[in-house]
Amino acid sequence: MVNKELILITGNQNRHLSVSAEIIDNYKVTWVRYNRRIVPQATEKSSEFLNMHLEHLIADEKAAIGNYKMKDLEKKSNINQIIDVSGVDEFNQKSFELIKETASKQKATLIYGSGIIREKLMYVLPKPLINIHGGISPYFKGSSTLLYALALCQPELLGMTVHEIDSGIDSGDIYCHLLPNLELGMTPTQMFAACQKILVEKISKVISDILCEKLKSSRQGKYGRTFMERDYREAILKIIYEMYKKGVYDESINNLETLRKKYKLKKC
Repeated sequence: MVNKELILITGNQNRHLSVSAEIIDNYKVTWVRYNRRIVPQATEKSSEFLNMHLEHLIADEKAAIGNYKMKDLEKKSNINQIIDVSGVDEFNQKSFELIKETASKQKATLIYGSGIIREKLMYVLPKPLINIHGGISPYFKGSSTLLYALALCQPELLGMTVHEIDSGIDSGDIYCHLLPNLELGMTPTQMFAACQKILVEKISKVISDILCEKLKSSRQGKYGRTFMERDYREAILKIIYEMYKKGVYDESINNLETLRKKYKLKKC
């Protein structure tokens, strides 16, 4: 039953649409859609290897969560307004002007895969500001963090973090971590897709619990690593596939729960 109104800010890729579909089915939303690439590192001149990786990633995500169409979601009656933006400046300015007129009617803001939110826009967005981070904070913050969890041979730290937004990078107080079900023999892209699957399955309940104050946020530690787009090297991706072929990740997956207990994870 729809009982709340939200600002929903997302990217426009299938993974973002899968979460959007769950939220739109359960809440009245003003939907801000940010046009962005599938990964920051992808360009028109990407290598054959990176393109192969992206093709498998798209296919495995669709196999795990389904294939969502923008035009189908646009027909849903729970959408109050759609705001399409591209580029950080347009995202912050255009969104600010439109949202500030209706923000008082909204109960919260949910963000997944958007551009950088400037302080001016952050100020008018309805609170709480809830962000979905593709990685486990504080251990892995920033860009492409699922990739770096595998690069450091830590599949036990694959997952998603639902947290409050602050002025830092994925550093706000944490509501919960969503940990995927990993199976022996999974390829890197299948493991990434499993993270998206657990997010789609649980996000509506998580948001409901946050708004009903059943789920409280906790301050996250200052430890961990922050990765930026400039840190990416294709060699890292190739190393991940080499370790997969050698069965390195299966050693951790065999002991997944034991390994996860070594970290401060907030499951929900």
